[in-house]
Amino acid sequence: MVDDSSLASTEQLRDFLRRISKEDKVLLIGDVRQHQGVEAGKPFEQLQHSGMQTAMLDRIVRQKDPELLRAVEHLSKNETEAGVRMLQQQGRVTEITDPEQRIAAIAKAYSAHPENTIIVSPDNASRRAINQAVRQELQSLGTLDVEDRSIKVLTPRSDMTGADRAWAARYQTGDVLHYIRGSKEYGIEGGSYAEVVAATPRDNLVTVRRSDGELVNGELDCKLDLPTRKVTSLTFGGDQSRDLYITTAGGNAKRNNGLAAGSLLCIKSLAQGVPEFLSRIQLTGKGP
Repeated sequence: MVDDSSLASTEQLRDFLRRISKEDKVLLIGDVRQHQGVEAGKPFEQLQHSGMQTAMLDRIVRQKDPELLRAVEHLSKNETEAGVRMLQQQGRVTEITDPEQRIAAIAKAYSAHPENTIIVSPDNASRRAINQAVRQELQSLGTLDVEDRSIKVLTPRSDMTGADRAWAARYQTGDVLHYIRGSKEYGIEGGSYAEVVAATPRDNLVTVRRSDGELVNGELDCKLDLPTRKVTSLTFGGDQSRDLYITTAGGNAKRNNGLAAGSLLCIKSLAQGVPEFLSRIQLTGKGP
């Protein structure tokens, strides 16, 4: 049984289904009107459109108060304006414009009834401020110990794209890398972690410290998105073969092949490439 199936991406659901046998039965539970997956795809919704046997639950049983139930029914049908208006009329919506006063009120309300209160925050900055305010309020009530204990938590670097991972200049000392597949070449196991201790952009080299303390130097593989659709030739040159020269084709069809069609381009500051292979052949005789 897979709950919140609408949050699963295409790749995640594919990997899950590959791990089960033909005799297994899978029950996907979710709501396509709620949040979709962070990664690409919405397989739960697509499976329903493709004829997957589906049972619909359309009766709301959580809300017992009739007035609240009517408001929730509007919200469940995407009738947000009508639903919020009913909640306001019932006195269930409180607006506090001052951020500090709003956070303090949230902390007091939660601390008064923590067993049935949920706090929803729209961003990380307000989440941290609310968490701190709630902790202080609970500490003042004696619910939490006044002595704080810090725990290191790893957070993904949202500023780093898939292409950025191939460039040493994008890594910072202290970054923690999580190796999904691992590397036999560098003795790094899948699922392990390592800390970046140095990055050398010129050589596109990253040095990491494994969990056993051993330092590992690894050169990153570069993946480039070329600024043209048609390429005639590629060759490395320049200082220590760190410049990539690109000859493009299709100069008379720039609309289809891009503005760079029919040009000679140079991409600088790459990792050291392999020079163009040149050979000299000497003919020693004639064929039949």
